[in-house]
Amino acid sequence: MLFRSWVEYGPTKDLGLQTPAEQENKSNHAIQLAGLGAGETWYYQAVTEGEDGTQRSAVLTVSVGPAPAGVENYLVPTKPIEAPGYFLLTTNGGPMIKDRAGRTVWWAEGPAENVDTSQTRMADGQVYFLYFRRSADTEDDVIHRISLDYREMEDIPVPGAHHDFRVYDDSIVSLVRDRRTGPDGKLWIGDSVVKIPKDGSASEVVWSSWGTLPFEMVTQGNFWFDGTDWTHCNSVDWAEEWNLYVVSCLRQEAIYAIDPQGTIQRTFGGNQADMSISSGTQFAYVHGVDIRDGNLWLVNNEPVNQKTSEADIYTVDLDRKSTRLNSSHLVISYAVF
Repeated sequence: MLFRSWVEYGPTKDLGLQTPAEQENKSNHAIQLAGLGAGETWYYQAVTEGEDGTQRSAVLTVSVGPAPAGVENYLVPTKPIEAPGYFLLTTNGGPMIKDRAGRTVWWAEGPAENVDTSQTRMADGQVYFLYFRRSADTEDDVIHRISLDYREMEDIPVPGAHHDFRVYDDSIVSLVRDRRTGPDGKLWIGDSVVKIPKDGSASEVVWSSWGTLPFEMVTQGNFWFDGTDWTHCNSVDWAEEWNLYVVSCLRQEAIYAIDPQGTIQRTFGGNQADMSISSGTQFAYVHGVDIRDGNLWLVNNEPVNQKTSEADIYTVDLDRKSTRLNSSHLVISYAVF
């Protein structure tokens, strides 16, 4: 019989913790528990959900021995995970939270297969994570939402979502693939920025590359499998102090500041730049962009071996239309934020 399952567990018979529910019905089940310390006794209950409804085992106990060499212990956080000092990571296996010592304190199971890892965000005690497919036979992309206690879970459909999204008080803003016929009569893949209200009302396209960016033939390899990778936008954010969206696009080697009506107000880098910038600056491989205190913060990835990145801060003067590199920090990783 096929069913999905999860485990409820805790330091007392009241339990209180829950693993993520499996995303598929299965006949064999393997579920990992987080927060069990060596030498402790924990209570647990297996739960299954299938055609016959929900079934629960008796509440049992397990005594925890030391982890084998090379195997990581999962720890119960000593302070709220929302507090400073924890890192939210995206991995192929699913999102996880680590403390400053690199120890995992929370994780959730990722999708089954055939997906490309993307972005994880956290807001209001909820973890949101996006996985997308590069082969676009389907448009069934979703942003998963799960509470830190695993008690609330939701899949938010965002067809075509990829690379980056942000969570705000009343909405989610996401990059979305925008497929149309290009100037050569073939399929070209541009980008849109879509706003998804949390109240369930209809999504809104706030910007599209179609009609706002020039057509430029791609000379590099395609990221997408089914058409010309025209824009390949990597990062999006809402810059509240500018009242503008900020979007980075790899193919144009530019960062665009866009108003809520979808009009580009500022262009950093690229062939259409209207903001002066240091010679040799390239914005092609930006996988993180943010505006803080009037400064442009970004992560610029090294394009060849993809083993290093730069975390750069640019001072921006909107009146003089100038951008100046303030500081740069080497990151020994292919980083995003």
